[in-house]
Amino acid sequence: MTTLATETVTQRLGRFAAETPLELIPEAVLVHSRRAILDFFGVAIGGADSEPARLARSLASTLGGHQQASVLVTGERTSTANAALVNGLMANVMDFDDTHVPTILHPTSPIMGAALAVGEWRHSTGQALLAAHVLAYEISARVSLAISPESYNAGWHLTGTTGTIGAAVAAGRLLGLDVAGMQRAIGLAATQAAGQRQQFGEMAKSLHAGRAASNGVAAALLAAEGFGASPASLEGTWGLASLMSAQPRPDEMIVELGQRWELPRNGLKPYACGIVAHPAIDVARALAQSLQADAADIERIDLRVHPLALTLTGRPNPATGIEAKFSLFFACAAQLMEGAAGKAQFTDAVVNRPDIRTFMARISAVQDSSLTPIEAAGNLRLRDGRSASAHVAAARGTPGNPLTDGDLAEKVRQLAVPVLGVARSEALIATVHALEGVDDIAQLARATVPAS
Repeated sequence: MTTLATETVTQRLGRFAAETPLELIPEAVLVHSRRAILDFFGVAIGGADSEPARLARSLASTLGGHQQASVLVTGERTSTANAALVNGLMANVMDFDDTHVPTILHPTSPIMGAALAVGEWRHSTGQALLAAHVLAYEISARVSLAISPESYNAGWHLTGTTGTIGAAVAAGRLLGLDVAGMQRAIGLAATQAAGQRQQFGEMAKSLHAGRAASNGVAAALLAAEGFGASPASLEGTWGLASLMSAQPRPDEMIVELGQRWELPRNGLKPYACGIVAHPAIDVARALAQSLQADAADIERIDLRVHPLALTLTGRPNPATGIEAKFSLFFACAAQLMEGAAGKAQFTDAVVNRPDIRTFMARISAVQDSSLTPIEAAGNLRLRDGRSASAHVAAARGTPGNPLTDGDLAEKVRQLAVPVLGVARSEALIATVHALEGVDDIAQLARATVPAS
């Protein structure tokens, strides 16, 4: 019989996920959870009209299945697995979703994709949803820490790999899995974990979040039926950590478990692109503002960024809106010329505008390994000879420089109001802020559907 002293790491995480009550989660952590869930709804609503979302909805229609859960915005009814896939993908497709900053995991898209589908099917409460999100975030972030940065450097995309584990934990929690069942769900998720960085700049990247959500649901449902998995699926010799990292640190998964929480290290994006480009955008903004310069006045911007910023977002000539999400040059140009780097800017039409292309050529960036991934510096020179320098120590939206509640609400409004209108958008925001009072989270899915 397994005891606390002989539990594997996978079993220990299963116990934590299955047995931790909402009452033991600090209020400060719950605040971060509500903010992440609100952000999820905003970016999922904003991503609903994208081509990848349309194609995913078409797939769900083709596959069919029992009408257990809703696709956000359209209200179409489909199976839990299909709803999880579509909603998880929709929340990630704009590259506007939240980030566990230390690892660059985007956790809430797959977690909420799974949790909302299962929770709607099972008529779960808002309190149950909060607990599921917090515990799923905690475990997916800790597994990510145990394999980072080696896993990412090897080409794995954490949102697809450890995001699958988070989705399984969320779904398993809402299904009421016991300790053994949760351990099986984690193992079944671990063996389905996938996602390649090669897909960045392609539609397939958002499939990582959608498939993580769907596979997590399947893992939890199979576990509920007694489908088995290794009790050392995460830390075993051929488990996830060893396969995805040359230097796995499985103890990172359980050290100070329940005492140190990862959600306070979550970031909410102000820009709809790769997070490592955000410090460069902030520097470009600061430089232009310091000289009160319009884009037409700028002769040159020279940036210094962490090496990962150029590795992930160093595309100098993106051809599509999706590719532009991985171009700090475009993101900076869009911010300075359009006054924003949001949903409206990352389109094929804006990317290929001649004035944008010309301005991008005035921006250079070099690697500076002395900087952190959330830091950047740079110089700007105007056509009249004036110049300025700027340094950003913590990009806007990261834990050291977080979005205010007002900033977050405005982000959600900008994405939701064109779809839902003002009244329904405000009602959705208020409902998420008061999530503990929601008796059936099916009303959250209904709240994303425009009034007929």
